[in-house]
Amino acid sequence: MAELTFKTNIRRDKWPRWMKKLHEYMTRVTQNRELEPTRDEYLRLKMIMESCLGELKNEEDARRASVRVLLGEDDDRLSLIIMRSNLVITSYYIEQ
Repeated sequence: MAELTFKTNIRRDKWPRWMKKLHEYMTRVTQNRELEPTRDEYLRLKMIMESCLGELKNEEDARRASVRVLLGEDDDRLSLIIMRSNLVITSYYIEQ
């Protein structure tokens, strides 16, 4: 079964609040779900992340943060790239 994994250079105890909440939400959303590493699945997950970030901005956890979710290719596979101020914060990808 494939699962959503991530890669980041930031230590977990240094994550901002919005990043912790986004990661917890994505873990819950994909917990009991069969994921396929297709473009459509990544686009669905991108839409989920963008809506979660929109909610976090409304709750003031990420109001000042300029956070974007991009679909890109990382290490010869598709990935969802979370960027803030033109810096890559985290990459999520489906690992089989």
